[in-house]
Amino acid sequence: MNFRRAVEDYRSWGLLRFIHLCVMKLLRRRLTLCGIYARTLSQNPVLPDLPGNRDVRIATMEELTEAGKDPVYDLGSEFIHSAIGKGDMCIALFEDDRLLAYYWRAADKTPHVRGLWAEFGPGYCYNYKAFTHPAFRQQRLQQIVATWSDPLMLQRGFAQSIGFIETHNFASIKSTERRGSRKVGYAGYLQLLGKSFPFRSRGAKRHGFRFFIPSDDSAADR
Repeated sequence: MNFRRAVEDYRSWGLLRFIHLCVMKLLRRRLTLCGIYARTLSQNPVLPDLPGNRDVRIATMEELTEAGKDPVYDLGSEFIHSAIGKGDMCIALFEDDRLLAYYWRAADKTPHVRGLWAEFGPGYCYNYKAFTHPAFRQQRLQQIVATWSDPLMLQRGFAQSIGFIETHNFASIKSTERRGSRKVGYAGYLQLLGKSFPFRSRGAKRHGFRFFIPSDDSAADR
């Protein structure tokens, strides 16, 4: 661990969180532990005022493909086509034609990593792959995107949003709690002998959330 970064983390999060951060980084090759966060979508959100050249909307495949030419956005062509092809939506904040921030919402089970998928209960939209351009961070743009997108999701029949954050990603946890999300449980997976072994808490199960392996669904409840 970089010493300067370690000192910054200690000063930012305090001793107990710093210890948790170090332990989880040591275990990252074998254990992934996430908090599951849910939020009831607001029917009458207080929409922040946006400058005239900024707009929040569902990004088109063409807009995402154009942005993806810059590797900073982490939007590969294969990912874009796969996500949109399965019905996922990218809610994005634009300034003129420049993409400033985005995150994806899915209505159905979604690929994760290492052959794992994420699944959630009916009536939930699943939040994943959030991003803010480095030049525009510290402006709470994700909060703006989330607030503006609530009516869009409600119109499509969703009642709540759900997502996961690794338990040592304190900055993202702070951001999602600021948007009104609450932790409802835990889920994760172990990596042993080249295989993934998902697990979840009762709270995650009540909300229908789990990681699972499509070829072996039974592993999700071990």
